[in-house]
Amino acid sequence: MKYFRIILTGICFISFGLGSFVVGCVLFPLIWVFNSAQKQQMISVNIIRKLWKFFVWFICFCRLIEVKVINKKLLYSLKGKIIVANHPSLIDIVLLISLIPNAICIVKGKLAHNFFMKQIVKRVYLLNNEDPCVLMDKACEFLNRGFNVIIFPEGTRTDFTLVEQKLYRGFAHLAIHSKANILPINIQSTPHILGKNQKWYDMGVSTVIYQIFVYPQIIVCKNEQKSNHIRSKELVECVKLKIFNSFANN
Repeated sequence: MKYFRIILTGICFISFGLGSFVVGCVLFPLIWVFNSAQKQQMISVNIIRKLWKFFVWFICFCRLIEVKVINKKLLYSLKGKIIVANHPSLIDIVLLISLIPNAICIVKGKLAHNFFMKQIVKRVYLLNNEDPCVLMDKACEFLNRGFNVIIFPEGTRTDFTLVEQKLYRGFAHLAIHSKANILPINIQSTPHILGKNQKWYDMGVSTVIYQIFVYPQIIVCKNEQKSNHIRSKELVECVKLKIFNSFANN
């Protein structure tokens, strides 16, 4: 059974890579040619969502994983929000993009050199190695246009050997600067797969259960009595309680 799951996993990831490559190199250039600048981004984002939604359906159909979303209704009709989530596994962004409408993500700059993903990343997503001011302006522009921006504040996949996870404050500065509310999400998998220092093909011996906990929005209000430094620190602590809330029970 274990080796059969490894073969299925390989088929799934090969299909994902080839599908992303074809969309990025063939479909996206056509979109850029035949649509106005205002429509290009939205069409591309929706295509990626449908593609990755199919991928999630496929790996669920293969019984590699099962996805359960708690408070899924909170994801409906999201517009101009900052989505902040923990990052326990390799496919977290795929799961979130498949669930959240009009979503883009701030991703690692090295993905811009990935053979399969680079065209999608360059045309649709934001790179975290850009100049911070430029990145902030681009993210604010997306939020103002109604896109939802997904951020993994750990900066990399969760290191479960640490007693306390460290969060970068970039999402908090973006929330204060853009005045966009924050939607915290906690992602768990049982057992843990595709994590930091785990093999991509190690999918366990039975169906892995992903649970995605969606919490109510954190309202970002202007408070002139507090400095931005203090406000960002408070937002970080508030988000940390949400996105790591369930880990204490494992």
